Amino acid sequence: MGFRYLFLTILIFLHGVVAAIAADKVHPNAVVKQGEFAVRLVTATGLGAGLPEKPVLKDYLEILGGNRSYTFEAEEFFDKIGDRVTVRSLNAYGPFSGKGWVSGTTTPTPVHFRVLLPLGGKYTFSVAGKGDGQTWSIAGKAFRVNAGEAIKEVTAGTISLTAGYLDFNVMLPPEGAIDYVRFEAPTLPSAAPLAGWQPDEPLRLSTLAEIVTPLLDLENSLPDDKNAPVRPLSVAVYGKMPPNVEVTDSTVLGRPVAPKWVKTGGAPVTIDLPLKIDATAVYRLRVRFTGAELTAAIGNQTITRTGKPYLEWYDLGPIRLTAGSHQLRLKLSPFAGVDVVELTKKSSAAADYLAVVKITGNPSSVVTNADLDAILPGIAGRYQESH
Repeated sequence: MGFRYLFLTILIFLHGVVAAIAADKVHPNAVVKQGEFAVRLVTATGLGAGLPEKPVLKDYLEILGGNRSYTFEAEEFFDKIGDRVTVRSLNAYGPFSGKGWVSGTTTPTPVHFRVLLPLGGKYTFSVAGKGDGQTWSIAGKAFRVNAGEAIKEVTAGTISLTAGYLDFNVMLPPEGAIDYVRFEAPTLPSAAPLAGWQPDEPLRLSTLAEIVTPLLDLENSLPDDKNAPVRPLSVAVYGKMPPNVEVTDSTVLGRPVAPKWVKTGGAPVTIDLPLKIDATAVYRLRVRFTGAELTAAIGNQTITRTGKPYLEWYDLGPIRLTAGSHQLRLKLSPFAGVDVVELTKKSSAAADYLAVVKITGNPSSVVTNADLDAILPGIAGRYQESH
């Protein structure tokens, strides 16, 4: 009797401990951690459609990170039960990525795929494969791909897709093959603390503002840092250029900012511009160019702008850069030109971030569950209004 009583007493005590821990997690005065905020932010803003069936924290952070470049290896994502295809790993048709490639048969063969897109948007759809006359069906849209006799990547077209699981298929021609499929869209602003995520650290009001500001596309509204000079960089002086360009001081297409600027000929040109960043912050990036199109890539961000037949400024938007060395890659269309790139440092003061997102309070104060319950609905509403 005494042992049974002791056993029941221990069970009741342990149940009380577990209940106390669970209650503490939802207690109004319990401090919210950064990782918890990431989960609640994705849920509140309706971004959870791009989560897997059993999400973990990295899945939430991937959505907030804004990357929208996804490559899916065919051998990993085809229907392994229903599709009558073979996975091969021979280099008979040229190099391939991943562990292998999916090979069709001697007759037209359907292949089905199921992948997860964490974020929606207008995507460029590309296929690496072999064989002419591939017919792809994705979200009610058909694409025809001719890849030839060796494995190579072919851009099929563009398509608007929603976040979540995506089922699609291809009818392979006889002896056709698929190495991978790729969906690419411009990277969205990364909703993250300036110093990076520390999931187990308490969430402070300043950190919350740093996360929310890019999510609401408001970093361009931060004031310029008055103590940091604007940095115009001459592409003709600092750029690493191919031989098929001309450095000129011509003013026919407008007066350049730098003494000389770079003109391209009848072929596309890529120019690399090294950047040295003194402090981790948000920077406004502008470029002065002429031509049909310019694409700027830095880190995992790619921005494309349509130009004019004369030199003009174009805002490439706010971009977060860490202290250290970076490389800005400029891709110009034929018969184009580029003058200067300009970097303007934005203020990283906590008070400015809070002002932009219209949240009041002590920037260094920790955020409790009660605080977040009061703040989060307004953030979610503003996000849904702007998207």
